[in-house]
Amino acid sequence: MKKLATFLAVFSVFAFCAINTAACDAYGNGDAYGNGDAVYELTEDGNAYMVSGFTGNPVDLTIPAVYKEKPVMGVKENAFLNCLSLSKLTVSDECLYFELGKGAFKDCYGLAEVSLPSALVQIPDEAFAHCTALKSISLPNVVTVGKSAFEQCQLESVFLPKVATIGEKAFQYCSTLKTVNLPIGTQSGIPYPMYTVGAYAFSYCFNALESIDLQNARAIGEYAFEHCSALKTLNFGTNLASVGEKAFDKCPVIETITGSVGTVSKVKNGCLLINSKLILAGSNGTVPDGTSIIGDYAFCDHTALTEIVIPDTVTEIGEYAFAHCENVSTVVIGSGVTRIKNCAFAAPNKTGLADFGGITYHGTIAQWNNIQKDSGWDAGSFWGNLTVHCDGGDTQINKNA
Repeated sequence: MKKLATFLAVFSVFAFCAINTAACDAYGNGDAYGNGDAVYELTEDGNAYMVSGFTGNPVDLTIPAVYKEKPVMGVKENAFLNCLSLSKLTVSDECLYFELGKGAFKDCYGLAEVSLPSALVQIPDEAFAHCTALKSISLPNVVTVGKSAFEQCQLESVFLPKVATIGEKAFQYCSTLKTVNLPIGTQSGIPYPMYTVGAYAFSYCFNALESIDLQNARAIGEYAFEHCSALKTLNFGTNLASVGEKAFDKCPVIETITGSVGTVSKVKNGCLLINSKLILAGSNGTVPDGTSIIGDYAFCDHTALTEIVIPDTVTEIGEYAFAHCENVSTVVIGSGVTRIKNCAFAAPNKTGLADFGGITYHGTIAQWNNIQKDSGWDAGSFWGNLTVHCDGGDTQINKNA
């Protein structure tokens, strides 16, 4: 029995050493970086390696271009998910091709420094989501940023000079984001590259982002910049074809909107129009002549707005178009309006339209009465009768109108 016990003990030691040696070989350099390193896995064809995970607690991680005389092609899906020890990532710029899998570095809360190779052209969904220590990222050749790729990162600056697609929620809740560098170049006199901004892409960036140049944007998704409450200055280009619903909702201090005149979109009097539909307005409440429709939420929550002047060319005032513009003291509506949609003037100031003497209308009482007014168009005017000053006389609207 004693000989058997001795044999088993010796066998266990040799087995442990053999397993540990194999593990260190698979993990690359074993404990080369503090207490952990990357795990390298051969591709199916055996011609390259992918990083498939990690061992121990890597802190300062470098991924080389070549491992065991074969190229390293990328990092697999969820490879470093919830790697709390990781604070610095460097991928060799000598990589001729490199890709990241979905969620590759998701929930690496301590990851503060990232250097990626110029060969990287796509950031997949959730690749760096919730990396709350990450302050800046430079992606000089990236053309696609996936859904939630940097969601809830505390980024201060982003460099994306060649991007073509910014996915849904890509930078949502990046509340410290101050600088976003997007494509602004041209090729043969045409904006290039052009790009799309997905729904909610920069929403809830709150109090840091004050200006953004969108001159090469082709389309902007719904709620794309919602709750960017410090946003003051916007610049658009001639190829902007669409802006989604509430793309700039809860951006109360937008003052300046600039851009060049195009066939589809144009900037006029500090307002953005697409196909003669007013999509977004700055602090100037004078709607430009030639506007036919004031879109839903066009001036919503513009607390800097003090005056609303709507020209005779406008036929429709959208839902919540002037809602919650709490400092408005004057409303002038042109005679061309045929419909005022639901809550268009909801709570235009703290005590409703009736508080400052009502509306001035450039038409007769009969014309005013013929306007289709959706239920609740003046919601918030519940403190007394509303006076409408028409050509040739006034008319009263009681609080239940």
